Amino acid sequence: MGDMVTLSGSSPGSDIVYIFMTGPNLPPNGVALNNINRRADMGGFTTADVDPDGHWVYKWYTNQLGGKIDTGTYTIWVTDRPVDRSHLSGSDYHSIPVFLQQPGIVAWSSTASGALMVRTIPEEAVLFLNGENRGVTPVTITDLPVGNHLIVVSLPGYENLTTQVVVKEGARTEVIIPLSSVNGSVFVNPTPAGVETPSPSQVASPPPTRASGVIPATIVLSMIALMLLGRRTK
Repeated sequence: MGDMVTLSGSSPGSDIVYIFMTGPNLPPNGVALNNINRRADMGGFTTADVDPDGHWVYKWYTNQLGGKIDTGTYTIWVTDRPVDRSHLSGSDYHSIPVFLQQPGIVAWSSTASGALMVRTIPEEAVLFLNGENRGVTPVTITDLPVGNHLIVVSLPGYENLTTQVVVKEGARTEVIIPLSSVNGSVFVNPTPAGVETPSPSQVASPPPTRASGVIPATIVLSMIALMLLGRRTK
């Protein structure tokens, strides 16, 4: 069964925040968190009330998605207006990367290993490798299985960035990631409750291709506990 994940934050001057999700095989403009059959471009948002102090809380029951989703990286969008992914201009918003996967231990396909160094400009961004929090940049990780690995980095006031890197046998792969700053007034502090972070041996690379219909308790949420500053698209 899936976990209940608590999302919280603040949106000064708003009565409601609107939340939707995009990701693998979902409509490009997003769907509601509590029912993936409700499209954001047709008014299908998940909402949370903002209290008089400007704070909001939403409890996301990840076993109640209204359908099956694939294993992979998804994006949670929080905005101060009822707009979908393609109409964010003029709204304050920010995005949160989320990695969802099946439970169970999956063996790496190779015993060969290499190392990875990740730097960001500026530094001290949170690094997620294959959905697992690996600290703040700069980060050096050794004994990684060779092959493709998924990187997500996030820093308050800057856009999240997701990319793939290739680790080669006996070598150290170095990645330097410049981050783009954002502006706005919507603040978000996602705080997942009761979510387990698996050990590297429990993280598939590449991940399994299909989830089982409900998101189990070992989902990995790459939600970063940070203040999301929102931005306006150019």
